[in-house]
Amino acid sequence: MSKFISAIAGLMTFGAIVGYFNAKDESNQKFNLHLGLITTGLTIGAIGGELSKSVELERKVKDTEDKFTKEIKALTKEKDDYLFQNKQFSSLFIDKDTNVKDLNERLQKKEQEVSSLKQGYQVLEIATKQKIAELDVKIARDDDRQDKFIEDVKQWFAESLKVKIDYEYERIADTTVHRLNDKRFEDIHTVLERFYQKLKIQHNDHYEQLQDIYSLEGDGVIQEVIDTYFRISMEISSLHVRLRNLLNTTTKLTLEVFRDELIERRDPSKFVSRDKVQQGLDYFQTETKVKVDKVRQSAIQNDSQLQELREEVDNFLNDIEQKNLEIDDLKQQLKEAKKPLLFYGVSIAARAGNSISNYYYKYYDFKLDCITWAETETGYTLLFGIRQNPGLSESDLFADNSKEKLAGLTNSYPGRFPKLEFNRQDNTVKLVVTLRPEVKKVISPEEFTQSVRDELQPPSALIDFVKDAYHVGLWAETGSGKTTAISNIIGGMISVLGGSPEIRLTIPKIDESTQKIFPRVDWLGVPKSVFGLLEAALEIQYRIYVNEQAYLAGEEIKAFTPILFFIDEINMIFTRWGRVNEADIIEALDKFSETLSGERLEYFNTYMRTELLNYKNEFAKRLLLFIWQTGRSLNVKSLVAGQNLQPGAFRMMKTDLTNCAYLALADSIESCIPYKVKNIYKDGITAQKERLDQAVITDPLLKFTGLCCPNQGKPYFGLMPEPNYYKWGDVQSRPINNNQLSQEINFVHTRKQAQQEVDLIPHNMDETLDNLDKQRTQRPKVSSLEASNIKACPVYDDLPNNLKTLEYGGMAELYAKLPKKPDGSIHKTDSYEKVFKVKRSEDRKIMSQLIDFLESEFRL
Repeated sequence: MSKFISAIAGLMTFGAIVGYFNAKDESNQKFNLHLGLITTGLTIGAIGGELSKSVELERKVKDTEDKFTKEIKALTKEKDDYLFQNKQFSSLFIDKDTNVKDLNERLQKKEQEVSSLKQGYQVLEIATKQKIAELDVKIARDDDRQDKFIEDVKQWFAESLKVKIDYEYERIADTTVHRLNDKRFEDIHTVLERFYQKLKIQHNDHYEQLQDIYSLEGDGVIQEVIDTYFRISMEISSLHVRLRNLLNTTTKLTLEVFRDELIERRDPSKFVSRDKVQQGLDYFQTETKVKVDKVRQSAIQNDSQLQELREEVDNFLNDIEQKNLEIDDLKQQLKEAKKPLLFYGVSIAARAGNSISNYYYKYYDFKLDCITWAETETGYTLLFGIRQNPGLSESDLFADNSKEKLAGLTNSYPGRFPKLEFNRQDNTVKLVVTLRPEVKKVISPEEFTQSVRDELQPPSALIDFVKDAYHVGLWAETGSGKTTAISNIIGGMISVLGGSPEIRLTIPKIDESTQKIFPRVDWLGVPKSVFGLLEAALEIQYRIYVNEQAYLAGEEIKAFTPILFFIDEINMIFTRWGRVNEADIIEALDKFSETLSGERLEYFNTYMRTELLNYKNEFAKRLLLFIWQTGRSLNVKSLVAGQNLQPGAFRMMKTDLTNCAYLALADSIESCIPYKVKNIYKDGITAQKERLDQAVITDPLLKFTGLCCPNQGKPYFGLMPEPNYYKWGDVQSRPINNNQLSQEINFVHTRKQAQQEVDLIPHNMDETLDNLDKQRTQRPKVSSLEASNIKACPVYDDLPNNLKTLEYGGMAELYAKLPKKPDGSIHKTDSYEKVFKVKRSEDRKIMSQLIDFLESEFRL
């Protein structure tokens, strides 16, 4: 019907508009205008009636119709005025056409507003649907409106009572103080002062009761709040009455005085007439009665309001009781929904699975959903979903002798407890139940060893390991094949880099086997061992700086030549250089800068020196961590070796080891697993390590097996290559700058006589450089190889037995523990007391010479 009416009204509107413009006289124009406006309203009303789906929309449409009706009347009146003016002023005919056009434009604007209203209705309809959906979701959740309502009621009563207490006590106090300052009430000043003190005590007590409202709980909390409110109100009212009684006492005394005085003033010739006195008393009584009536009316009104409030609270309590019943019903439904899913059927496996699921839910609140079960050769398997408890572990499920309980529930074979297999990706756990023993196959030790060997990666896999891992940490103790592994890892890295790469070698402690691998060493000894870390960090920083300059200049960023840094005995380096004082770090940076020249020296002094001074408390850690994090993209590879590569040994976190791949050998494998093997691989790696330990008895060569932990991917065991499997003789030497040349020449001066120096130093500087480089290659550059043993100490025979057994690493650790002065030298007095624990002068002299010996060895 609405569509039919809107269509007819629309046609009539269009006809009225055409008739208006084609009319020949004013009466026809007026009729067509009224007809068009009326049919326009009908059209809008019909459309609005069709689209209306809520009370709010109908109200808006009605308002719009009223608005258009008023505007139609206004336009009609304006048209009548215009026609009247047109009859009076025929000369303004042109202006009339202009006004008509303006009216048409305004009519078009109104039509646009109607269209906008339609769009608003559509938006309102969409918003209404969204609100209904949100309301359904909200209703589906737990209804906490009861708690909110109780808190709101307590908050409202507390705030209302606080306002009432403050207002009433302020009134009473003001009245009391005013009467205390009034001489007319001197007779009851003492009583008023006692009343004022009691007023303060009562005020504090009411404030304490007011604070107790917030802590009220339980089923009758609303009634307790109401009782507290009325109790305090009644007590305040009693204070008003008490004060009024006190003041009335004074009034009575005054009236008695007046009465006596009136008796004395009965003489008309001396005093005022009785009529005037009676008139004053009547006026006073009238005023008092008016005030009493006002107080009575106020009390009646308050009683009415309190009665209404009680009724409203009763209604709220009824609603709360109804909601509590609904909440209890929902809680019961939720409790049923929280129970785990169970198997259907009465098979042995299904019944066992249901018993296990109910057992864990009842006693541990673990939800194990029964998914499926399957029979096996030795029993059956049960698959449970643990999506509600994804963090469950074997220790959780086997707590409190649960393993024995599961064996009873599943009727397992005696001595064969059920086993758990977790799948963290699917959030499932499989329970393997053994009902009968499996037929064991006898495997010979040789077959077992061969099966273990087949699981290992071949030696050639090392090249892939070092290729993917740009930085490698070798974790191995002495005698586990570390020297051979170092040589092969360096050879593998050089093979990956290709060409003739540069290599930097840092050896804190030289020995016979190390000297055979490294015919030359760049940084030898503990004092200069930190130079290897400094040089690697400087090389990375300098390459970053070169790339930045090329980018700013708009030039192409070219790839750098590869370079490899090898740092041995990393733990010894961290013992000495992990934390240093300001004097040590300044001296180290000064000595290191003497080995530099050109742009690198300028960059080091300009950018790096100041920054490095801020890291004296974690000097070696900052350098090593920077190398691991930034070296890959700049063709800088590193290999660090040590007997303990735990993050605590580097003062790092476990996550800091992410950028360095690890290779662990022999007994270090067990220490490496917790830090470099992810949880999902730990069980498999641990089981394979146990099998490997058994196979070593049959094949001793399997002890040279390493655990490879790449940056990404699964760790694996692989056989280590035999010695010289990867050869690396074709490497570049580090260029010698003028400072190093001066040091080499000074070294020659200390070894030869002055006359021989002239014959040894060629006149051609190039020939000198070649000879010195050859000399560096043939002989490790070291100040004193004999000083690498505690026996070289001048007072070795007088040292305590615990110091006589110190090796080179122990000497470095002892030097690091000794207290230092601000200039970097050892504080001998503190060392005697805190480290060596000596008091006699003879013992102090021995320790003094030992300290001098350590300083000569380890201080730059």
